[in-house]
Amino acid sequence: MQVLRSAEGYITMTFKNVLLLDTETTGIEEGSVCLEVAVALYNVEHAAVMETYASLIKCSHNAAEGINRIAPALATEAPPAEHVWRRVAHLAMQSDAVLAHNAPFDRRFVPEAAVKGLPWICTMSDVVWPRGREGGNLVATALAMDLGVSHAHRAAVDVDLIARCLTRAKELGVDLQTFLARGMRPKATYQALVSYADRALAKDAGFKWDGDTKRWTRTMAVEDADKLTFKTSVLQP
Repeated sequence: MQVLRSAEGYITMTFKNVLLLDTETTGIEEGSVCLEVAVALYNVEHAAVMETYASLIKCSHNAAEGINRIAPALATEAPPAEHVWRRVAHLAMQSDAVLAHNAPFDRRFVPEAAVKGLPWICTMSDVVWPRGREGGNLVATALAMDLGVSHAHRAAVDVDLIARCLTRAKELGVDLQTFLARGMRPKATYQALVSYADRALAKDAGFKWDGDTKRWTRTMAVEDADKLTFKTSVLQP
């Protein structure tokens, strides 16, 4: 990735390849582990996948079997974690950034060494797709762009769907370089300061309800937060 400063003072970036990534995990609570990972090396100029890799990761349990349909008995036969992440690192070395839908979640389960300190771009909250609701889930985004969806909740399927969304975005006239550079803007985590009656304002703006802390939160670009029609407070810079 080349990082340049334009005559107007703005930072511009040129992406060659990006690493599309998705994980399946044994749960979302503390102590859950990564059960499956899939990645694709995606060439930005040609809007196409160059290489893919997906694997289960050896594990003895799966509390989320009802969602991801991965039998624990199958996971016990999978390759060890160090083998899997080494293969991921090989593709990461050829990439300029990591793209994931709901990246903060996936990032929790990916060893930093596997992605070599690459920047992360969330395709759910950091970018604006040409169709669909801002902050929408991956299936809804794909359907909004007239892409077929066979099934969900397996890592390789979701990575393929991200790739097809990117390719379709280019077909709809999106400049992928600008699209990705937008996702690199400075971000912070915000709490929406809305009443119960106005909660739809936060939801429509992509904020998620945290039942534990009883608040609407979202990580987003600082300049976008300044344009919201309701008040916010910064939780994490």
